[in-house]
Amino acid sequence: MKKILLLLGLLILVTAEIRAQEDVTSNVAAKIAAVTEISASGTKDDAVFNFTTAAELTDGITLPPVFTLTAKSNKPYYVTVAAAAANFSGGSASDPLPVEKLLVKIDAGSFVPLSASATTIIGAGTNAARGIKEYVVHYRMEPGFDAAPALDYTTTLTYTITAP
Repeated sequence: MKKILLLLGLLILVTAEIRAQEDVTSNVAAKIAAVTEISASGTKDDAVFNFTTAAELTDGITLPPVFTLTAKSNKPYYVTVAAAAANFSGGSASDPLPVEKLLVKIDAGSFVPLSASATTIIGAGTNAARGIKEYVVHYRMEPGFDAAPALDYTTTLTYTITAP
């Protein structure tokens, strides 16, 4: 009788153990779109060159860092800049100042002349790695003596981020 009770107790214990272990599965999915964004912070609207000497016209002027671009992308990307037109507005229509006299560099890179066509300034050759990155923008202008005197030379630059 003791053996039967012992066997019955073991059977109940084993049954309880079997019933205590059950599996439930859950499927989880995520859809992540390609996200690419560029923004600027700092004094991006205050880049003013003031040429008053022969040395400045000859050697050019480099402004202190103008602003910071922040690129955010979950894909490799590149950034371009383009001027609104091939020449600055203002000044003499018959003697325009080409935008290629304005140069831009990112961080400690090299200055590159601008144009009305998109010029790659970040990720040239190989795209920049995905993530969030800040880039310091510097401007330099080298008008030389070919530039006619004028107080109203202006241009608008457009920075574009592309994640192919």
